[in-house]
Amino acid sequence: MKIDKASLRGEPPNTAKGVVARAYLFMDEHYDLSLSSSQKKLFIAWNKAFKPSSWEREWASQVAMIEGYENSYITQWQKKANG
Repeated sequence: MKIDKASLRGEPPNTAKGVVARAYLFMDEHYDLSLSSSQKKLFIAWNKAFKPSSWEREWASQVAMIEGYENSYITQWQKKANG
């Protein structure tokens, strides 16, 4: 995690950007999180650049069985990333 103390901003490593993006995009869509337009643009770009790992897909499948609904940003990544 990179932290810029002067601007009070942080940025996750590339290995986490896709996971972070898909979590926020899902919460924005499913729970009406109300991301700003700049946040949404950033997370869409990260989602497109960093595809879900096999671990993330398996985790999402297990969560969907418990919750009763899926995170389409993971399960339908190709469609969501390409618009």
